[in-house]
Amino acid sequence: MATPPIFSVGQTLTASQMNAVGLWKISSTVITNQAQLTLNNIFSSDFSNYKVQIFGLSSSAGTFNWQLRLRASGTNSATANYFAGYNYTTYAGATAGYGDNSATGWNMSYITNTAGDLSFFDIDFFRPQLATMTTFRMQGLAPDSMRIGSGVHNLSNSYDGFQIIPTGGTLSDN
Repeated sequence: MATPPIFSVGQTLTASQMNAVGLWKISSTVITNQAQLTLNNIFSSDFSNYKVQIFGLSSSAGTFNWQLRLRASGTNSATANYFAGYNYTTYAGATAGYGDNSATGWNMSYITNTAGDLSFFDIDFFRPQLATMTTFRMQGLAPDSMRIGSGVHNLSNSYDGFQIIPTGGTLSDN
């Protein structure tokens, strides 16, 4: 895993040193006809917080919901310890809210058609690798709506990855 630069007090920094500061790309993947997306060993003690960006997610089933579960050592945490609140707005102006209360995963969103190139999800995980409660916030864009949300996994466990599980079909990216 990449290690961020370490600077000394009073050190004059060059442009290339400053360019090394900020977000660090840890992993990327291509999804092709998978029953779920599993990412192991991406959270570590190297960083405290993580940003996951998902572009162009689609399903062979057309419209589908998806759930996100945290993982440790290759095993999902599927106990009823996920809590979250979400707001949803269609481009026609309809709004709704929904939540996860003692769910077996965060029910993040849905994609309304197979045009996955129009979908985008931005998820921030806070301290998933520490043996403390893990929190998240997300925003998503689908062809007909947008949503935001945040939540907590209320077990004090250390996690190193996550899994995305669709309600139907297989996942692909465009």
